[in-house]
Amino acid sequence: FDQRNPAEETRIKVDWSDFRADLNHRQQTVLDGLAEGRLNSETADRLHVSRGRVTQIVTEVAGKVVERFGYGVAPAGWGGE
Repeated sequence: FDQRNPAEETRIKVDWSDFRADLNHRQQTVLDGLAEGRLNSETADRLHVSRGRVTQIVTEVAGKVVERFGYGVAPAGWGGE
């Protein structure tokens, strides 16, 4: 059960573009892949890196999400393969 108030929900939605701008290219590509429902293997192919590296980047981005917005913001299934 999400206990955020509407003002908090709006702040989170507004801040996503600022959050994304603070990520490096690889992190942005991984975030975009997650948002589009791509598998880590597909994102790895786009970046010419291993699936393991993509998993590491997912963990980095998830940590940044928690740091900025708190727990419970990241979509379910991040990093799924």
